[in-house]
Amino acid sequence: MVDYQPVERFLTFINISSHTGQNLADTLLQYLSDQNIDYKNCRGQTYDNASNISGKYIGMQQILKNKNSLVDYIPCVADSLNLVGQSAVDCCVEAVSFFNILNRLYTFFVASTHRWDVMMTHVKNQPECLVPKHPSDTRWSARADAAKAVFKGYHQLQSAFQEISGDCNQNGSTRNEASSLAKHMDTIEVAL
Repeated sequence: MVDYQPVERFLTFINISSHTGQNLADTLLQYLSDQNIDYKNCRGQTYDNASNISGKYIGMQQILKNKNSLVDYIPCVADSLNLVGQSAVDCCVEAVSFFNILNRLYTFFVASTHRWDVMMTHVKNQPECLVPKHPSDTRWSARADAAKAVFKGYHQLQSAFQEISGDCNQNGSTRNEASSLAKHMDTIEVAL
């Protein structure tokens, strides 16, 4: 405690051999013991919502609560928000299609340093140089970042696709993919 306020500290990464709630709890308790940290002084725990962690009967949080009743479990808000966002996208076919296109845009450019360089020549002089982002399922804000990048750099990305699709030095598959992605970007769902 500092000035009677709890202090959060990162201690270490721990290699685990099993993902069961019991093994995770045992591994954590052993680490704390090895570091001479008295688990009786712990007052809170927060993790993602995986059942091996959050399960109220055999999850890690319940096993730890059984060892110290003062340790309350608080589900990770970011993980919960990510699950809400994932469900919101998955319930709408158009949203799933939109984020699949964003993923294809991202993958197309990151798969080749040459394509990345071509794209960068088109976006680098913009006031807000936003490059395509991966619309990750594991970070709640990643989809917003991916959509914003395409929104802000729409015309520059289209120019990059046109350059690549018209480049006779590129193989046919790459040129076709660039042309296909440019057409997808012209659909009403993406263009808006």
